[in-house]
Amino acid sequence: MKRRTILAAAAGLSTLAVLPTRAASSWPAIDVFKIYVLGGSGFCFTPAYWMLLPAYGVMWFAGRFVAGRFGERLSALLPAAVLLLLATLVSELFSSGGFYFLGGRFADPSLAEFMPRLQRYFPGTLLATLLWSGVGAAAYVAVLVARPDLRRAKAKCWLGTSGCRSIPTCADG
Repeated sequence: MKRRTILAAAAGLSTLAVLPTRAASSWPAIDVFKIYVLGGSGFCFTPAYWMLLPAYGVMWFAGRFVAGRFGERLSALLPAAVLLLLATLVSELFSSGGFYFLGGRFADPSLAEFMPRLQRYFPGTLLATLLWSGVGAAAYVAVLVARPDLRRAKAKCWLGTSGCRSIPTCADG
């Protein structure tokens, strides 16, 4: 669950589209290493593992929507929090629902059995998401305070948009 919430914080609070993409590309390797090299539990590593892609995608798209629609205004905090809550719920439905219904670990999966599981695990997921999003927001604000020149207009360069030739590092990478 921590990987998803860290990714959500990065996607929702960063103007870098590359960061969540690179982070998402490494997550299977981390789990494969943990399971097969370090001998960790492989209980959650099922065919439904790939349901994490839409789960991460929901969080990433919600973050990009908030960043594009509301920007860096204090008034964006409430709508961003509401969208974070909704995106976390949908993401949890993809990841937990995918594991429960498609993972092959439960003999006769049903919605009646899934709902208590969702009630049990969603509060922890939501708490972790809020915590890591808060950490991400604090880090983002700290960077902007320390480096006011890194405002949103210049950050568009990192997204690959035009008009960023004045920043030499963007042309190099």
